Amino acid sequence: MKTKSIAIAWLVCAAISALLQISRAEPPAVPEEARKYFVMGTTLMNESRSADDAALAAGKFKQAAELAPQWLAARRCLADAREAAGDYAGAIADLKIYQQFKLPEDETRKIQDKIYVLEAKQEKAAKDKEQSAMNAAQQVRAAQEAAAEKTNPEDDFFKKLDGARYSYSCRDDDGSTNTSSIEIKGKTLIMMCNGFARHQWGEIGRCEIQGREFIRQLQYMREVYRISDTAITQTSENNDGSARSIHVHRRER
Repeated sequence: MKTKSIAIAWLVCAAISALLQISRAEPPAVPEEARKYFVMGTTLMNESRSADDAALAAGKFKQAAELAPQWLAARRCLADAREAAGDYAGAIADLKIYQQFKLPEDETRKIQDKIYVLEAKQEKAAKDKEQSAMNAAQQVRAAQEAAAEKTNPEDDFFKKLDGARYSYSCRDDDGSTNTSSIEIKGKTLIMMCNGFARHQWGEIGRCEIQGREFIRQLQYMREVYRISDTAITQTSENNDGSARSIHVHRRER
């Protein structure tokens, strides 16, 4: 469809060019260099298949029009090439220069109507460009929102464990039962124990969860936690590697 439009624009340009040359009894002398660029522009327009091709042709017609400012055919063909390239503002500007020359009455009317046509195309192109920019921005936002909604498998795992309690019990030398528990609150592990006076429960520490397996470094020792759906394994050892102990806290809830 674009190729057909370019071909039609060029046929119009060629016809008007011939008409203008016939209508002038003494056409102004055209420098050879200007004629060279005009012929090059004509060749490129005849073979154009895209807006980029038309833009190349427009460049040649522009050189011809600059070298021969009174050559109406070069100016009109420049306007048509620019229109085919999608440069509506440039085409309008060239036609307004073209209007400043003495033209047949019917040609003057056609040129003014052509300017109206180009103004309509320019307005539509501007709206299309604005809409394309809005669509692109919406696509970017949608992609960003989709990426934000994607849950990290680790985050999803710990969301399911939020509020879970794991407990561990053992007997002391005096025969009493010593119980400890670990609760998950969001991204925090809370350690509890009933080893206080009258076996009352109390918090003995808390730390940030850094993954399903992580190390909690204390002053004189370190603790390794391994978290699963059913258990939390707590491995404790001194910094020198001695006095190793393993407590497996089983899930209660």
